Amino acid sequence: PVILDEACGKVLGHAPDEALVEKLHHTYLAHLPGALRDNPSFRLMPGAPQVLRTLSRRKRTHLTVATGNIEAGARLKLERAGLADLLPLGGYGDDVYHRVEILHRAIDQVRGAFGEGEAGPPWIVVGDTVRDIEAARELGGLVAVLADTTTAKDRLVEAGPDLLMDDLRELLPWSRRLPLRGDARGRGGNHG
Repeated sequence: PVILDEACGKVLGHAPDEALVEKLHHTYLAHLPGALRDNPSFRLMPGAPQVLRTLSRRKRTHLTVATGNIEAGARLKLERAGLADLLPLGGYGDDVYHRVEILHRAIDQVRGAFGEGEAGPPWIVVGDTVRDIEAARELGGLVAVLADTTTAKDRLVEAGPDLLMDDLRELLPWSRRLPLRGDARGRGGNHG
């Protein structure tokens, strides 16, 4: 909604009505598969499939996606990347304006599916922007960000993530050292 509101505001001078939003979504979804297939620069971050597969095998670890994209668009992108099976749950921007709300929905999806309450293992936002760091902090999560993608590294450092990665594979050893919530011994376990 935010992207459509901004784009329509610049072009039309006002936010889109419901009929235009539906038409734009339909057009986007009609063109997205071809654009994904024909895009020579489509790539995954190094190690992404291996890291997600490793995390998905960890006890008490549940993966979810949180994106401002509409769910149907996000699903097409995940399928193109070969990651859809690893990220079946998520929070999407179909009708949500704020990143925190999207993230909250993704967390709720996991809690609902796996019964993980507030005292479950720590949850980690993996992102690449200052907004990812801010949203994680607002909801009390940890945050690991990948540098050298869309945001200047110095801006990410200034925002204070728990982990700043040059390579996504750095997430695996770091997440193993995290203590489970409620673990008085402070030792990490087989989780993420």
